[in-house]
Amino acid sequence: MPIQPIDLQTLFVKMNQVGREQAVLKNSAVVQQEKQGSEIVKKHQHDDRSVNQAETPESGAEKVKEDGKKGAMNQKQGKKKEPENPAPAEKEILSDPDLGTKIDFSG
Repeated sequence: MPIQPIDLQTLFVKMNQVGREQAVLKNSAVVQQEKQGSEIVKKHQHDDRSVNQAETPESGAEKVKEDGKKGAMNQKQGKKKEPENPAPAEKEILSDPDLGTKIDFSG
């Protein structure tokens, strides 16, 4: 089925419109990514500038009693667990014998 001349005229008139539609379709993904990126940036800026509420611990963290009874018990237990004489060999200071022996005054 050959293309009629009237069909060609109609196609040539609509070619600009089709070109614009194709350009919009190609750029729509880029525009959408830019929009999402700007929203993320705005959200991060808002989070940085705002004061966040502290979350209440649900499990794991124990509440401390303010009457001091539990604290005194923990101190007694803590003293029992610690060894009386910690080993002095835990802290060892290493030094380089060549470091600091030559002084350059020309500098």
